Amino acid sequence: MRTVDKIVEVLEEAGIDHVFGLPGGDTGQIFKALYGKQDKIRVVLARDEQTAACMADMYGRLTGKPGVFMAQGCYAASTGLFGVIEAGLGSSPMLVITDITTYGVPPGHGSLQCGGGEYGNFDIAAIFKATCKFTAVAHSPGEGVQAVQRAIKHAVTGRPGPTAAVLAIESLRGEITDDTFPRIYDTRGYMQNAPTVPHPSDIERAAERLLAAERPVIVAGNGVHASKAYAELQTLAEVLGIPVATSTLGKGVFAEAHPLALGGMGIFGSPAANKVVSEADLVLIVGCRLKGPDTITESPHLIDPHRQALIQLDVEPRNAGWVFPIDLGLIGDAKATLTQLNEALADGGVRPAYTDLPRFSQLQADKQALHYFDDTYSASGAVPILPQRLARELSETLDPDAIVCADAGNNRVWMLRYFQTQQAGNYFGTYGIAGMSWSLPAALTAKLLHPDRQCVSVCSDGFAMQNHVLSTALQYDAPVTYVVMNDAQLGMVRQGQGDQPVASEFVRTDWAAVAQGYGCVGLKVRQPDDIKPAVREALSGQKPAVVDVTIDPSEPMQERLRSSLGVYGSY
Repeated sequence: MRTVDKIVEVLEEAGIDHVFGLPGGDTGQIFKALYGKQDKIRVVLARDEQTAACMADMYGRLTGKPGVFMAQGCYAASTGLFGVIEAGLGSSPMLVITDITTYGVPPGHGSLQCGGGEYGNFDIAAIFKATCKFTAVAHSPGEGVQAVQRAIKHAVTGRPGPTAAVLAIESLRGEITDDTFPRIYDTRGYMQNAPTVPHPSDIERAAERLLAAERPVIVAGNGVHASKAYAELQTLAEVLGIPVATSTLGKGVFAEAHPLALGGMGIFGSPAANKVVSEADLVLIVGCRLKGPDTITESPHLIDPHRQALIQLDVEPRNAGWVFPIDLGLIGDAKATLTQLNEALADGGVRPAYTDLPRFSQLQADKQALHYFDDTYSASGAVPILPQRLARELSETLDPDAIVCADAGNNRVWMLRYFQTQQAGNYFGTYGIAGMSWSLPAALTAKLLHPDRQCVSVCSDGFAMQNHVLSTALQYDAPVTYVVMNDAQLGMVRQGQGDQPVASEFVRTDWAAVAQGYGCVGLKVRQPDDIKPAVREALSGQKPAVVDVTIDPSEPMQERLRSSLGVYGSY
């Protein structure tokens, strides 16, 4: 069997059914090998490598399988790094298949696109070793196939992340025979690892601490997304009546419409979440690294190991006790570990419903007093439209199971604070590298995988960077809806510059007209009461649609945040 055919077979064995990329260099041979396999592996042509990498990232988030990003080495290791780094910081399984483009000559004599690391060139392998959790470089057919197998295994083992198989041309032009070394085996045999779980004694200790606590709280992070532990988290919260706050990356892991939900915590979080977390006597941290925005730069008013017991559950041992010293570390997969914890708690017999617990009434009073997802800004009828109003209107318009992807910039903050999720597992944001424009290809991937669900990107300036996804969405018959907060400026930067703006303002662009130029639906919204009708129209059609919403460029995001941080800290 040709090496390239065996690589395609490896993808099949791993259950991977999509490849995102652009043919180029020696990877073109693998693309050609996919020609007769598109009934099993759908090949999606993006318009640039950044888009392809972001699509692969979202595929990994939604499926738990490595999203395959395949492109020529020089471009995969440059333009494509945007999505690769996001996958690394966001714990998304990804497989990069790329090449050292030698064209069959010694690397030192190859083209300027070669990337072999010799003098006068650049080093593709070193770039991926600096950004991926595992990188394999192959120079023979057996190495090439095994590089892809090992990269798949590493992408999903432990904390998920991006891996790379960097293939020299010698590894792609050969054949796999019975005498090939290293010998090639079925990929499924490498994928049999059971999820890691803590020792039963640690589970018992955690259960005892939770039962003894008077004011416990759960802080849930992106690890719940990665493990798909949504139901297990909800069960734990309801059995003990524990309120749940989420990290920035963890938004969407617990339905914010649930009575025990607190919303996001930290700099971008809700006042209710910050209040309840600060008053807790025990904090159970599930799949969250406690990064600066989540802890308000480690403010002792929010989390303090001197006055709070901390139990941290994480699949990566280094994350437990990395920021704060902890009382107990539970090292394991979030879904498997929460299942064990729920089983241990079930042995204690029947407990009262969480709604009957005394603390529940106080929680509801706090949420009402602190305007949980409901304040004067979100109900404003001002023109230009306040972004808070737009986020709330989207909450009330989209289906509960709509998949929402949020971009970076001020728009992500407004969505964190004012878009209330109705179900778990349907909201995803770019909070790893936090780059603008990620949500555009992410929402497109969601629609390719879930054609019967509403899939929405909420973005701002990022729409200018990757609006060519409209062409790809048309090509693959994916009617995604793009909601653009149009303020004609780099909002976060511009507001930080005060009365001395520099390189932060744009010429106002009619994004609805741009959409129509692609052959898509383009709708303009200038009045707040027109938001819902426009979004419903966009969602009802059979073409990709853009809803261009003019928002107030002067609405001060940082000032609004500071007013709700109170005693918990500053930034």
